[in-house]
Amino acid sequence: MGKKESAAREFAPTAVTSFDEAVAKASSSVSERTINWFTVPEDIANETGVVRVGLVELTSGEELLASNRASNNAIRLAFELAKESVRFANNEEINTADGSADVFWGRTRPGMPKLRSLVLAAFGDIHNPSNAEIDSFLKSRSMKAG
Repeated sequence: MGKKESAAREFAPTAVTSFDEAVAKASSSVSERTINWFTVPEDIANETGVVRVGLVELTSGEELLASNRASNNAIRLAFELAKESVRFANNEEINTADGSADVFWGRTRPGMPKLRSLVLAAFGDIHNPSNAEIDSFLKSRSMKAG
């Protein structure tokens, strides 16, 4: 398979046509993806009952799902992206397709605001390039007229 065919398959749309298909896709896709595990600091773990969380890198389709849920609200988008990325709380698998991530995210136990902030930081660490990567990328610009 050539580079063009490989890129076409990698960037092919992964749309789902029903809620049941979305649940099945979200549930099955975790086992095929790298999970980034983070240990919750002890004081926050004692308050929340959550000792570790697992996040995945989002696909472009998952980013669009989060964006749609955010309804053009930039602050809400940050939270929706992080919530979409969380796939494990302790050893329990969660996702937005079946609502389990919403239940986790909406918990009102003491310490949950701190835990959500930690998840936001983890999401940023996973998904954002470093300053050196940004500088390198921007310095690579070339231009051609016509």
